Amino acid sequence: MGVGHGHYVFRDWKSKEEVFQEMARSKFTAYTEFGMPAPASVDLLKTIIPPEELWPPKPGTSWESHHAYKAWGANTWLCDDIIEDYFGKAGSLEELVANGQMMQSEGYKCIYEEARRQKPYCSMATNWCYNEPWPTAANNSIVSYPSIPKPGFYAVKNACRPVLASASISKFLWKAGEIFTTRVWILNDSPESTGGGKMTVSLVAGSQRLVIGSWDFSSQNANENQKGPEISAKLPRWTAGKIKLLLEVEGKPGWNSEYVILMKN
Repeated sequence: MGVGHGHYVFRDWKSKEEVFQEMARSKFTAYTEFGMPAPASVDLLKTIIPPEELWPPKPGTSWESHHAYKAWGANTWLCDDIIEDYFGKAGSLEELVANGQMMQSEGYKCIYEEARRQKPYCSMATNWCYNEPWPTAANNSIVSYPSIPKPGFYAVKNACRPVLASASISKFLWKAGEIFTTRVWILNDSPESTGGGKMTVSLVAGSQRLVIGSWDFSSQNANENQKGPEISAKLPRWTAGKIKLLLEVEGKPGWNSEYVILMKN
């Protein structure tokens, strides 16, 4: 395959395929355009949506005028139906925004890191869009108008570090007792070789922590990735909700990475 587009939503409307599955089976020399939607911050929304329309969001209101609905297809770009499928009906605007912005962060993280894992065949990944020329209620942007970074901005920034520990995750939603599997990597886009080291892989929920594996990786050449092992573990029957996957490299905290998955009992 040659140049291609990536994904534009967290989960496809028809196939129900998540960005994690679509990126894993994609192979392009460059991803010249892709996106992942998220609502603007609550503070920004309060400046563009009249108080009487602010909650709950509805088509045919200022939400639609500011591209939360019918901007492209389905419920773009708020995608509140997808958010609700994962987290249930939000009880507040703050909850809806937090979940939507977290999904954007994890989606963009997936795309950028998967594109990097596909190098040298793939040599380019550029998202649509970086910022916006007017205040939207929801968009694929990672910087809201006029210059307000969303959490997704920092997720992309971390996914583009010269050297980082990276995890390939097959899906977002898991069930307690299911076998969780991830493959770990060291991604190196720096002009320097890296020394060897040890990566520890853990699942964390609040004060609970489960170490599920480790990897003693070797030194690698400049501008080269290193593919690590597949690590699996039975998901504990913790309280359902968001779980963090942590990759920690001894002596290299700047390489550490974390991801969020959702677990239901």
